[in-house]
Amino acid sequence: MAEGSLPLETRLLNIKDFSDFTLACHGKKFGLHKAILCSQSSVMANTLRGHSEEATAEVLHVPFDIESVKRLLEFMYTGDYQLSPDPSLELLSSGESDDSDTEVDTGNIKPGLSNGTQELGIPITVSERLTCHTRMDSIASYYDIPALSALSRSKVDDILVHEWSSDAFCDLIQESLDSTSDQVYHQMLAAKAVDHADELAERHMFEKGGVAERLAPYMLPILLTSLKAAEARRQELTSSLCLEKTKLEEEDQKSANRLKALEANKRGLVLGYSDI
Repeated sequence: MAEGSLPLETRLLNIKDFSDFTLACHGKKFGLHKAILCSQSSVMANTLRGHSEEATAEVLHVPFDIESVKRLLEFMYTGDYQLSPDPSLELLSSGESDDSDTEVDTGNIKPGLSNGTQELGIPITVSERLTCHTRMDSIASYYDIPALSALSRSKVDDILVHEWSSDAFCDLIQESLDSTSDQVYHQMLAAKAVDHADELAERHMFEKGGVAERLAPYMLPILLTSLKAAEARRQELTSSLCLEKTKLEEEDQKSANRLKALEANKRGLVLGYSDI
């Protein structure tokens, strides 16, 4: 059986004794494998290779909340993550770290979702699930994991498409613009704001100081593109109308000519009968 088709628990049991570095997060340690994580994250690879302030003696200190980190590990080892992380990940646990009572230097982490101080537990509401996926995008941006960024964005998009809530969307905007530097993510939120502009405008979200005000730079290109498309469509319809008008005028002229011909024939017949 191929390794990738095995249950996560079986795969971790097969490789857990061969871990070659430790990930520490808020008092928790995980024995991990460089070949798996560093092949997906250039930032992790460079950090471990260079022994930066976030990685000393083969220990990588992660400034995110523990549940998000578990989802990160689930993704790294399976290619996907769930709202409730797989319990099998505990097989990677290697005890408690000594950073549980110390403040972790977040470096370039922006304040908000990604500072590792707020635990969500198991997300249930729309807002909680959106927050969960936004945290994953934040981690993906921080550690440069493109596949995880794409996955988290798709999960957010799916919720916004099938479970739209203006309240949840406003909460999402407030949190996500500070928590992730993923420009594609911001553009996706802007596109959703454009799609629901009327509803959000009624709530004054686009006014100065409104929740959606900061989306304006991302919304402007979308609106300009929409305007250009609308103008192109208008010109296309105008051209079609002119063509149809020309065709109708030609048909009218043909009908008028046929009518004249019929009248001429009629007069000819009348004259013929009168001669008889």
